[in-house]
Amino acid sequence: YHFDNLILLDVAYITIKGNHDSMTRTDLREAISSLLALAVKEGFIERTKGGFQFTHDKLKAAFQSMLGTEEADQLHWLAGEAYLKRGDNFDAATHLNAAAGFLNDREQRIKLMRINSKAAKYCIDKLAFAMAATFLRTGLQLLDEDAKWSEELHDMTFEMTESLARIELIVGNFDACKEATAETLRRARSVEAQINSLLIGVEVRMASNEVDESITTANRALKTL
Repeated sequence: YHFDNLILLDVAYITIKGNHDSMTRTDLREAISSLLALAVKEGFIERTKGGFQFTHDKLKAAFQSMLGTEEADQLHWLAGEAYLKRGDNFDAATHLNAAAGFLNDREQRIKLMRINSKAAKYCIDKLAFAMAATFLRTGLQLLDEDAKWSEELHDMTFEMTESLARIELIVGNFDACKEATAETLRRARSVEAQINSLLIGVEVRMASNEVDESITTANRALKTL
């Protein structure tokens, strides 16, 4: 994970404040700056354009292994919330998704589903389709079928599933595209939505060299008009 000193400050302040009421944010900022400088000097981390990162994955794994699962989940959750306050849905989703132990109720899962949807849109804008697909899959897996396709969440779930189908087509995961398209076709509530699903179905079958199936799907789309 990449991180910066302001996020570390937010997380550390919340974590430490309960045990050290006399410590101010200024005190903590100075302490963090000193520790980061020492970690850079020792070669554990390195500076990046956006902050810091571990110099090697094995170092990151070693430090993470010192944390218990609950403590790691808490730190990820606090970091995710800090990024969310900045409006950074990408980094917020990355950390919150790692904090599975803190997803205690339905409202938290719905909140995280929305954050994943926003993070996926950000990735799509950047043409980072594989990462977008990861956020969409993660978001769609947060709730069971009845919950995510409820009246309250139907439109968001449909949009995420349709986006996932399009991305799977782009990256060449044709079976996954067909599965997502079949789902949107079952859940479509308008003629336009049905046609869009059928057209994705035509494209994926053409890409898979399934000519007969693509013709059948195209005819079905025409009959829907």
